[in-house]
Amino acid sequence: STVDDMTILKASPDLRGPVVEVTGANAQNKTMHGSGIVDLGIVGHKGGNQTHCLLLNSSDGKYVANMFFERLLLDNANRDGMNIRSAEKHLQLRDLWIGHCNRDALSIEDGYRYWITNGYFYDSRYGVNIKEPVSDVSIIHPHCRKNRRAGMKIESDRFQVAGGRSVNNRYGAELYGDHGIVSGGEYINNEVGIVLGSDRSGPTGSQLL
Repeated sequence: STVDDMTILKASPDLRGPVVEVTGANAQNKTMHGSGIVDLGIVGHKGGNQTHCLLLNSSDGKYVANMFFERLLLDNANRDGMNIRSAEKHLQLRDLWIGHCNRDALSIEDGYRYWITNGYFYDSRYGVNIKEPVSDVSIIHPHCRKNRRAGMKIESDRFQVAGGRSVNNRYGAELYGDHGIVSGGEYINNEVGIVLGSDRSGPTGSQLL
């Protein structure tokens, strides 16, 4: 269906797997250079076997890289709203609204050089979950609200978070990665504003400004 110039894809109860999967399998070149998804809404169906709303997963020697995603609405996923499971590098994510997910609104498991700008991540397990193998992540003006664990969990090295708000989560942010910078944000009305490191060790070379 189409609402306000945005195409909406809705999962049926019998759908298995993600609603939309980007694999690069049919790309003529090695990577999906310059490809993107713009103005798309994806709504899951929690009563069925649907997993993620949007899954990026390289396959058959083709790499998901050099892509952009703008003005996406992802809602009601059984697992993650957007899961970047197997990507290479250079992904730009801008103007995202992701929420009501059983797991994470945005989960990034590998790859490097991500630019995430103006995202609203809400009512999920983690708003943004950046795993340890990921590196070089820039998150600008994120808004994380009412997530069950943390607005953001970042285990990546070489990250920066600038501006934005993290409100009414259990933790505003959990930061475990090295060489990160967090500046100019608001972390209010959370049980704990910012968790910096774990009981075993803290991030090396990270700064809160």
